[in-house]
Amino acid sequence: EVWKIGNSEAAPRFEIVAARNDWASNLKKSVNVSELSESKLMQLSFWEAFSSWTKKTDPHFRTQKPGPKNWTNFGMGTTLVHTYVSLNSREQRLSVGLWIPKDRDFQEYLKLNKEEIESVLGFEISFWEAPTASGLNVKKFMADINDESKFDENFNWIYETVIVFRKVFSPHIDKYKKSDL
Repeated sequence: EVWKIGNSEAAPRFEIVAARNDWASNLKKSVNVSELSESKLMQLSFWEAFSSWTKKTDPHFRTQKPGPKNWTNFGMGTTLVHTYVSLNSREQRLSVGLWIPKDRDFQEYLKLNKEEIESVLGFEISFWEAPTASGLNVKKFMADINDESKFDENFNWIYETVIVFRKVFSPHIDKYKKSDL
């Protein structure tokens, strides 16, 4: 449609008449809650509460669809890395980290800059390696990770740490991409 209000210039007005229907794919992905373990139910509850908290706190902060898993991801605007948050009920800790899926040289680059990163980040970082990926993280330990009275505090820590990770690591990502490493 074209709309004109008063003496204004004519402007287009778009109205969606058809959109993708995710009903079938969502049905396939739906979780049978009765089949989940106590631990998986706790994880699902935590991520659902986190998603609701972020929608109220910062509607522009995107989260993944909550699921019964001990982790969630946040994009960094590159395929080189992404930020993740993990929930470990055995160790009663949260971790925020960088997941580096392929480029081990990038982790070596970060190791060379560890002191600078830690001073700007404000956290001590730990590096890790696995057969298919590598990365680093910071950890927050607590008395009871399931304590819902501490959820807001924990969600705020996750949110602020992910924001700081983006701010601190983005220049390193750009510098690394432009280098000959």
